[in-house]
Amino acid sequence: MTDRERSARVSRLSGFFWGLDRRQRRRLQETMAALLETDETIPDRDLILQSIERTWRQTRPPIAGRVEAFYRERPEVADRPGAYGV
Repeated sequence: MTDRERSARVSRLSGFFWGLDRRQRRRLQETMAALLETDETIPDRDLILQSIERTWRQTRPPIAGRVEAFYRERPEVADRPGAYGV
């Protein structure tokens, strides 16, 4: 995966967190990018859930909690890398 592809994937997936302020979104994007550096084959769903957990270990912004609940309740959604071609 090239840097450009990694950046595009991070931007696309962090877009689901529309209620975050710029600082919160940047933290989330940095976490996503670090996870992709380790494993670029991680499914989108797992990348999102792990990023939430690692970015906000205790108190999460409300939108992060809603996104997390959505993916935890629907394990079949985004179950592969690049599942969202938005």
